[in-house]
Amino acid sequence: MPKPTSSSKRWCGVRPKNVAGFNYWLILEATDKGVTNNNEAVVWEKAWMSYRNLTSFRHV
Repeated sequence: MPKPTSSSKRWCGVRPKNVAGFNYWLILEATDKGVTNNNEAVVWEKAWMSYRNLTSFRHV
């Protein structure tokens, strides 16, 4: 099985929004085969219920 070539470099930013819990927009920078890409992940959290859900992940 080939070894994965991508690696996360850093978190670029977080933008919280309160909507019956919190939506967090996370910007991640990752490198794959020498090419750096930014990705946006949106996570919905209801801390009082110990609930987290990845609602979106896309290249930006």
